[in-house]
Amino acid sequence: MSHRALCIPEIVAMICEDGVYLEGFKLKWDTLTSLARTCKAFQDPALNVLWRSQSTVVNVLKCMPGEIWQWEDEDPGQVTVARPIIPTDWERPLFYAHRVKYFENSLDAGYGHLLYETLRMCLPDEPLFPNLQFMNWIRSDNDWAHFPSFRSFLGPRLRTLTLDVHPSTAELSLLPGVAAQSPQLEGLSIYCYADLNGRYQSLSFLVQQLNHLRHLTVPCLDGPALDHLSQQSSLQYLTLLAQLALGIPDIPSGSFLLRFRNRLLRDVTIRLPATTPARAVAQCYNTAAMVFREHPLSALSITCESSSATLDVAASPEQIALYAISVTSLSPLFAFGDLTNVCLSGPVGLDLDDGSIARLASAWPRLLCLCIESTSFKIVPPRATLSCLFSLAQFCPDLRTLQMPIDATLIPQWQDQKPERTRPHQKALTMLNLSDSPVGPPLAVAGFLSGLFPKLESVRYGRLRDPDTGALNDAWRKAVGDALPLLRDIRDEERYWTQRENDREG
Repeated sequence: MSHRALCIPEIVAMICEDGVYLEGFKLKWDTLTSLARTCKAFQDPALNVLWRSQSTVVNVLKCMPGEIWQWEDEDPGQVTVARPIIPTDWERPLFYAHRVKYFENSLDAGYGHLLYETLRMCLPDEPLFPNLQFMNWIRSDNDWAHFPSFRSFLGPRLRTLTLDVHPSTAELSLLPGVAAQSPQLEGLSIYCYADLNGRYQSLSFLVQQLNHLRHLTVPCLDGPALDHLSQQSSLQYLTLLAQLALGIPDIPSGSFLLRFRNRLLRDVTIRLPATTPARAVAQCYNTAAMVFREHPLSALSITCESSSATLDVAASPEQIALYAISVTSLSPLFAFGDLTNVCLSGPVGLDLDDGSIARLASAWPRLLCLCIESTSFKIVPPRATLSCLFSLAQFCPDLRTLQMPIDATLIPQWQDQKPERTRPHQKALTMLNLSDSPVGPPLAVAGFLSGLFPKLESVRYGRLRDPDTGALNDAWRKAVGDALPLLRDIRDEERYWTQRENDREG
């Protein structure tokens, strides 16, 4: 006779969950298997945990009668059907399949097209995993023919879907049907291997059929789809990866953002064309500030597409005048005081000095990650110096990752600091990327950085693809990287003995 506590499903489920994580969080599936066989009270909860997450359909198919599938010994990826499949063959696999909640086809890339094609034709009326809630359909270079089979896994309970799509007419034509099979989708991410070249109709049609979206990541959308999203009170995160299918004047001005005036978003990502001039970027900043002023934004990314053909070319004075983004243009975004993640870029980057960085740091005190970069040309020679890091250390105590151009040739001296200023000390920053900035002697730079950011672990400098300066950049990075832990130990020892002296005097 079982204990009365085993009659409470929640307690049994907790026991099964804990049974997975033993010996330093190593998965112990044999523990769950033993639980499932112990008694009837444990069977269903243990099987639910065992089957909850799958990365291949093979586990389910092997529950079918053994004479159906023939697996080649020399090539396990080659599977053939030995006899016709009848409805009763599905009884045992579906007993387990309805327990699957998460599916990613990461281990199925090596299997032949016949496996998925047979599934698609022979499945009963319901999906293979009828209770599936999250699906990530990954593709590799050799499984293009498998893509249409993702429809065999769509069901009414699916909440989150991620697809890798090839921009062919055939694959894009499959997208509109997703909404009919999974109308309750809350998260949708669609990634494309190449430019859609204006063929955004099917993707936009799909989005317009979904009324419960909270997270959306897509290459592009047209105006009607954006209008539809602007009416969805549930939408919180919107990422447009490639372009907006709108008129040219509508893109850089950011006027499309007006559609979202009355929708509370937390995360906004906008990617503008590669040659967007600074004046148009400033208009986008202004519109974003006006539209999202009352939104609880925590992440903001407004970047320009990269142009690799000219990324290692210095911009001309005329191009700098056309593309460099000033602090005046940036200042409307300072209204978003709760931002934790910010990424901003332009064809030649942002033209900021130490005072500009001080304004930025005081406006965004909750920053965790800040990225400022160029996307089409070498960065404008930075006017911000290492002294600007004092402001970031003072106003952004939680900043962990920083990427921005800084003139690191002049090392601030402690003798030059104002007498009333206390020694700055920021313990959160662990990664600093100086991009293509001019730099000084590595040990001097490392000494300054380790004093200001004692937890700093990595300093990056220069673009790794630069064939002319790559070796020099690597040597500089290595010298700084080697010095940081040594300097950190020295400073820890200094603090230890200082504290000992203070305790003795006290």
